[in-house]
Amino acid sequence: MALRRPAVLAFAALLMVGAAGATQAAGQRALPVPADSAFSKPAFGHIASADTLKAFLRKLRQNRRENRFCFVQERLDAAQPAERDTIWMVWITGARIYTLTNDPGGPREDPASEAAGLVNSNPVNLKTDVVATQDEVGTSTFLVTRAWADRIVDQCQRVGITVRMPPFAGVVR
Repeated sequence: MALRRPAVLAFAALLMVGAAGATQAAGQRALPVPADSAFSKPAFGHIASADTLKAFLRKLRQNRRENRFCFVQERLDAAQPAERDTIWMVWITGARIYTLTNDPGGPREDPASEAAGLVNSNPVNLKTDVVATQDEVGTSTFLVTRAWADRIVDQCQRVGITVRMPPFAGVVR
């Protein structure tokens, strides 16, 4: 009987690892993402409009497929007014994180200008600009840590606004 106990425990451990792997493979998380009080749902007037997203996708020639975006607001400094909070735009389909300006009277009033600003900005590319540790970031001006990127994406999915843009025709102007 003593010889069987380790075998049973080993089998149980394999089942637990297999179940965790199956959960991750199905795209589900084993534990829920904790709420982060620095993040909130932005007002609709603070996110990119449908016209801006269409202009953005046209300029990048990505309009012939469905695209998904997520917007989340982050309060970086409790002393600043809420309208100065950072609005993150996670282009889920394009695997990038953009920063939207949230200044009243800014480019949000002109969808073409806002789209051009996004296209010409330096987003975080989630496939090439993310590293494991702060040491790997070093003095880089474009690399970010996996923890930072995951925090933005996770909180966006948790409390943000998701926008789906169906495919559409159009040319770049």
